[in-house]
Amino acid sequence: MEEKNQQLMDTLIQADEASQAKSRFLARMSHEIRTPMNAIVGLTEIAKKHLTDPNRIEQYLSKIDSASHVLLNIINDVLDMSAIKNNKLKIAHEKFDMKKIINSITAIYYNQCKQKGIKLEVISACLTHEILIGDSLRVNQIILNLISNASKFTPAGGKIRFEITEKAYKKQTIFIRIIVSDTGIGMTPEMLTRLFNTFEQENANTAQQYGGSGLGLSIVKNLVELMHGSISVESKKGIGSMFTVDLPFSIPEIDELSSSKSINDLRVLVVDNDCASRIYMTSILDRINVQYDIATTTEQTVKMLSTADKAGKHYDICFIDCKASFADSITLTKNIRKIYDNKALVIILSAYDISEIGENMETSGADIFLQKPLFQSTVFNMLISLTDKNYIKGTFHKESKESYDFHGKKVLLAEDNALNTEIAIELLNSVNLNVDHAENGQIAVDKFLTAPIGTYDIILMDIQMPVMNGYQATKTIRSSSHPNAKSIPIFAMTADAFTENVAEALSAGMNGHIAKPIDTHILYRTLCNCLRQA
Repeated sequence: MEEKNQQLMDTLIQADEASQAKSRFLARMSHEIRTPMNAIVGLTEIAKKHLTDPNRIEQYLSKIDSASHVLLNIINDVLDMSAIKNNKLKIAHEKFDMKKIINSITAIYYNQCKQKGIKLEVISACLTHEILIGDSLRVNQIILNLISNASKFTPAGGKIRFEITEKAYKKQTIFIRIIVSDTGIGMTPEMLTRLFNTFEQENANTAQQYGGSGLGLSIVKNLVELMHGSISVESKKGIGSMFTVDLPFSIPEIDELSSSKSINDLRVLVVDNDCASRIYMTSILDRINVQYDIATTTEQTVKMLSTADKAGKHYDICFIDCKASFADSITLTKNIRKIYDNKALVIILSAYDISEIGENMETSGADIFLQKPLFQSTVFNMLISLTDKNYIKGTFHKESKESYDFHGKKVLLAEDNALNTEIAIELLNSVNLNVDHAENGQIAVDKFLTAPIGTYDIILMDIQMPVMNGYQATKTIRSSSHPNAKSIPIFAMTADAFTENVAEALSAGMNGHIAKPIDTHILYRTLCNCLRQA
């Protein structure tokens, strides 16, 4: 009887602890959700009072956009943790470009860290394989969570270092190491023992001062384990923290970058006094078989240029790190122009936002501005374009912004919510798409079946609709006798964003899935890929 009573008592205690944990979670979530919601509602109300001031409206909209993304991240964290706990989260196995992930994250956090007075250093050392096979979304999520965490707990004047390296390569499998370190507040040894538990923060003051749901690191650990990787952390209170993640990826069977004779014949001078940066740059040049020399001081640079010029073997390209502490890069560039005139192309390397120094550099006579972190493919493609004279003097070398124009194309939009309809039509019209709207799945089916051949180029289908939902509408269209029934692209555009929802959309006969809230980059890229093939 005593044993039975003890079991009942233990069960009661566990139930009480679970209830308290749930209450704490709901209270924290209420606070975390209401904080960005307060910004969105408040700024919207303020914006209404300044409709005639475009500058203030733009500022308010920018802040509303930031608060919206914070809110979306909180919701995604809760949903991801729910999916993990219920074993519903699946890891994709698709080809992706690690370079794009790193560049995207650098672009996001550089300005955020700058505004907070934090130095962000990004290093992609020895990353020879950029195209990998794995889950790009989850890799992005892991890195974003770690850098976001570092940014949150690092005060002004501090430093965050994000480093990604290639550790091993065995039988078409590569092991990538991701290190995020900071000079933030650090953690106690006791906190390290429970760091990756759900909803954990050091204390109530930490939650109040720095915010956060306590889900981010728990999600990171679960994602890393689902990807068959490992994660570790070192931290000292008042000193900072360092997270190390090792992840395995498959390597696609693709041809390596191959040099051309025009590149092999180039003579390059690398001007950089930072040892690690210099070693990485020269390792890239070694791999693509480019001849180079190294200069580490202003005097050495000028001397080497003069000597080479007198010998009739002038340098074709000079790479100059604009953050080099040994000289003013602008003065050095002007000196190169005095010695070489226009015989050599001067490429300025910047660790941060090139726009900060671009105007001064352009007046100094520099030809190209290349933003770090550097990648082998970026340098290779740059040199190819330079040897082909395929560049514009004084321009920045960044990923080109995507622009879209779908003039002459028509989309059938199935959406029952009036506000969502207005947003979708505006987004589609802005890229010159002709939109025909259907209020539910049945109307969408009727419009498609009665339309002449080739009327619609694509169908965007909401899922949760009255009369007939998106899955039923798609199955009805696919099984019909309409000449375009089997070939017309149909994409789910829905707030049902779990992995099983994507699978169900594909099973119903759809070509793909676009989650709400709509990411315009994903929407337009999907439309472009689809309509280009049509």
